[in-house]
Amino acid sequence: MWLNDIVMDIQLRSVHDELRPHSRRKSLIYPVHFYSKLKNSGYTDVIRWTKHEDIFRKDYLLIVENAFGNHWRLMIVCFPGNEEGEYIKTGRKMVEKRPCILMLDSKPAQVSDSMEVFQNIRSYLTGMWKNTQKKPRTFSAASMPALKVRVPKQQGNCSECGIFVLLCAEHFLNDPPKELINELDCTTWFTLADAFSRRAQIRDKMRRCLEARERDTEEIIAEEREGEKQQNIFERGREAEEDEAGESEKQQNIFERGREAEKNKAEESEKQENIFERVREAQENEAEESEEEWQVENITKESEIECREKENKHTTREENKTAQGRSYTVLGRLSVPGTKRKYTVTQDEIKRRIITENMSNNMLRSLIRVRKEDLPEELRLQRPKKLRQK
Repeated sequence: MWLNDIVMDIQLRSVHDELRPHSRRKSLIYPVHFYSKLKNSGYTDVIRWTKHEDIFRKDYLLIVENAFGNHWRLMIVCFPGNEEGEYIKTGRKMVEKRPCILMLDSKPAQVSDSMEVFQNIRSYLTGMWKNTQKKPRTFSAASMPALKVRVPKQQGNCSECGIFVLLCAEHFLNDPPKELINELDCTTWFTLADAFSRRAQIRDKMRRCLEARERDTEEIIAEEREGEKQQNIFERGREAEEDEAGESEKQQNIFERGREAEKNKAEESEKQENIFERVREAQENEAEESEEEWQVENITKESEIECREKENKHTTREENKTAQGRSYTVLGRLSVPGTKRKYTVTQDEIKRRIITENMSNNMLRSLIRVRKEDLPEELRLQRPKKLRQK
């Protein structure tokens, strides 16, 4: 069974996740498409693939290559941050920290371009060092040598290379070699039986993963359907609420119209009441005016009657005051001294008496008891003659 790039990516990620925490922190496994992108486009196109990782703090960088699209092989960059080899003690073991590149190929006779692979990896490391570190450094064959590793070989089956790559990566990361030398012997890591059982494990695991994915998909579909049902119920409820709101709004509009109609009716009745009040006030004013006219008419009549009566009285009085000749105006009554008799005096008689008796105006006024303004003009201007004293 040939393992495609998707299965290889999943299985390599599973190998890395199953490591101990320290080993997981000190190692980095690149995606299966990394080397093909590096080979075709250069390191500038893959520089962002590890922007969250400092590759020079890692001990091991695992790069998988799909040579010519039909063979998987594994390259391991060891201690890229070290400029020279050193030995460190890890527990009871002394491990050599030597910067180098290891190639683990289960069928080396099939592919003969290993030198190009090493040179591409060194160019990538040089570019990454230049972008991330201040101190200049160039990765060459002398500072970063390439070492061959002897691993279990395939037995005539060209489809087992993916299984061999997974087993080599798992054994190398779980138990790194103490010394990194050329022609490192790792043929005892696993057997062909282990490869066959690993294939079965991968098949069962992938089947379980597919079944779990199908279950998850079914659950997701069921959840989506349930969500759609809930959404439909919610939409129906919202539509019902909107309909109810629309109905209540209609009822409110009807109530508002009824209230407006009642208000208009009340205003109309108020207008009618105002018109009635105005008519009644007009009638009252008209009645008052008619009564006033009637009173004025009565008063006029009474005044006319009074005037007539006064005129009649005056006429009677004038008739009574008229002397012997009714053509003369009565000025006053002449009082005879020593008696109570009074005579009617006219203007002609006054003139005659003034002339004959030589009376003065004061004497005449005291005699007839009239005002000076009531005398004739010729009598008012006449100067009286003084009597001679004997």
